[in-house]
Amino acid sequence: MATTAAIAHLGHDTGGGERSITLDLERETPRLRYALGLRAEALVAEATRADTNHDGQVSKDEEAHHLDALSAELCRSLELCTGPSHESVHCRPAEPRWIERASMSDWTTTDGVGRLEWSLALPAGDANSIRLVDRWARSDVVRTDVVIMPSATRPPRAAGPDPGSRAVTLSFAFDDALLAGAPRTVAVELPPRAGKLPVQLLIVAGALLTALVVAATVRRRRRRN
Repeated sequence: MATTAAIAHLGHDTGGGERSITLDLERETPRLRYALGLRAEALVAEATRADTNHDGQVSKDEEAHHLDALSAELCRSLELCTGPSHESVHCRPAEPRWIERASMSDWTTTDGVGRLEWSLALPAGDANSIRLVDRWARSDVVRTDVVIMPSATRPPRAAGPDPGSRAVTLSFAFDDALLAGAPRTVAVELPPRAGKLPVQLLIVAGALLTALVVAATVRRRRRRN
């Protein structure tokens, strides 16, 4: 249990906090690691919101309830877009059931920085294109660092903050103040999985097979006549 007064006296650095987004493609199901590093002033504000009974202390139950509320806010702010290519994706908001782990560091960390961390399993399936859109605007965060961890068996064809770019940029940063409310985007385009044919090729192959069957049927009928 931490007191809000103790939190208020953490360190002297009241500069802006930082956000980190790590997209891990090394596993069969991609993982998103999302973290906020909050400075002393922001920690005081979070502790005040968490202290729902206003007794000047953040109990374990209050901390858990507050973390649940922050997790819900994260899901409302995140969007996952998947599809065969960047030009053809289906987008949907993140769901709480994707969260595998959520944690909050001790309020009274000695360096005056508190961390909120989440790990999410992203249901991307066999998508070749994966795009994350993050709209969580926080006035206490001034910078967002992004890292994309590629798979050795499916190295990205394109990666970075711009879905239209063909460059492969595996680490980059956003200046949140300059974004002026615009979302942060992380886009990756992957080659098809080994042993799997592209959907377009399967459609063409199916059409050709149908045409061959029809032609063979017509020839048999002509011979009978």
